[in-house]
Amino acid sequence: MTAHLGLTHPIGADVAACLIHDGKLKGIYEEERFTRQKHALNAIPTRSIEALLRDAGLSIKDLSSISVGFTEPSTAWNAQLGSRLRRFLGDMRLAYRFHDSRLNWLGVKQHRIDHYEAHALSVLPYLRSSAGNILVLDGWGGDSAGAAFVADSCGQLKELWRVPVNHSIGLFYQLVTARLGFSPHSDEGKTMGLAAFGKPDSSVLPDLCDQQSALPDVSAYFEYLQDNFPQRASADPIQPNHIALAATAQWYLERAVLRCAERVHEQTGLSTFALAGGVALNCVANGKLLEQPFIDQLYVHPASSDSGVSIGAAFSASQESGERVGLGCLADTPFWGPNYSDGDVDAAISFANLRLTKGDVVGRIASALASGAVVGIFDGRAEFGPRALGARSILADPRTVQSRDRVNSLVKRRESWRPFAPSILTRFTSTICKHATTTMTVSSDVFAEWQEAVPAVVHVDGTARAHAVPDGSFLSEILENFLGLTGVPVLLNTSFNLNDEPMVLKPDQALATFYRSGLDILAFRSGYLVKNDKWR
Repeated sequence: MTAHLGLTHPIGADVAACLIHDGKLKGIYEEERFTRQKHALNAIPTRSIEALLRDAGLSIKDLSSISVGFTEPSTAWNAQLGSRLRRFLGDMRLAYRFHDSRLNWLGVKQHRIDHYEAHALSVLPYLRSSAGNILVLDGWGGDSAGAAFVADSCGQLKELWRVPVNHSIGLFYQLVTARLGFSPHSDEGKTMGLAAFGKPDSSVLPDLCDQQSALPDVSAYFEYLQDNFPQRASADPIQPNHIALAATAQWYLERAVLRCAERVHEQTGLSTFALAGGVALNCVANGKLLEQPFIDQLYVHPASSDSGVSIGAAFSASQESGERVGLGCLADTPFWGPNYSDGDVDAAISFANLRLTKGDVVGRIASALASGAVVGIFDGRAEFGPRALGARSILADPRTVQSRDRVNSLVKRRESWRPFAPSILTRFTSTICKHATTTMTVSSDVFAEWQEAVPAVVHVDGTARAHAVPDGSFLSEILENFLGLTGVPVLLNTSFNLNDEPMVLKPDQALATFYRSGLDILAFRSGYLVKNDKWR
């Protein structure tokens, strides 16, 4: 018996644990879902480890290895940065050593794996044994801020080049996010969403990028923003210069990503790409990348942030032990979080002194959605990654902007200008939008007639991050019923959480968020709860 545990290093955010047992992937558990602290910054994934081992019937003593997807930065890391930026970020070698020492409590010998190799290994299964390029771009990881690889059909990686830390696309975007009054390393999606309302303006944010690579000079941008762009207080209104800053930063990011991809293609000649790293969460850039003539296929890791590193770390250890690991299943489903049965739901309902309404759950929910209800759904095993894919989702009618505004203000309690994604029955995706993925990782144009039909899920620029819903899921059944009632195979879908918390994981968390929010109905496969008589 072999059991390999892969971890995200606690020096960063989005820490997670992945378990491979006897050559089979058992689960990928994200720490924030247990602790209820968004992104689980600088945390050891203790609860994730405990839950993974418990669900697999193992103990810490049964582990063959523990692998961590980060190696210690060298002195070269600090040498790359300007003095002002270095003072702002601190000495990451000291930070690494501090957090590294905290891992010793695990008591099992630990292996350190290069951060970007772990990212690349995590996305390898999505290539499905075909040769392809792997592009990893993020904030920083050790002595670099990204890397490019080529994988052969046997899954062997060859590194092509690295991105220096001072040319980090992720750090650049974080600096802009912070200047806009949002939380860096958390609210980059807000910057991306805001960018669609404006146009690039180099007078607001000059082009301080390397002319050949298009990569940003992070030190120069740090100094420019500090000296020339006052930081917006989070409570202050958004002004035209904030919109222009977001639009310009987004344009520079897209240009840099495209240039990196071109460089890889020129070196390998391959037209298949897989993406990982935090920058791959920028679905707008992914959509622009997919439009390039030198790309035929694009795969984006659904947990491309550092939570996905845990997968690559576990996979690396399994490879080194000589195992033939069946990770192809990773690309078949995103549902690798903990599983909660109808019995677990019943126990939570009973403890809260509540009673589920049984009967035709799917039909009742579809009818309520068509009448304007906002519904939270909870279904079995959780998805991993930041996108709600139907296991822990909030749903609403996409046919009116009032539906969108209600979810933003009363349910999610977030900015009114932020967009929502459409979940679409797979057989209809090609008639509604240009591109849709099962993991909601690419933004693309929505066709004009559907922009009018489903305005709640179309952003101001006519695009959407469309979710293709496979047959057989709870969400697909609700969509089929909604289609029968309305003729529309689309629902507004957003993550089941409030603005100040991670996505719900357990049934009791779903209950708590249901009663804290403006949700009308909470639906499980086994029954549903209604908050007021209007929806009974």
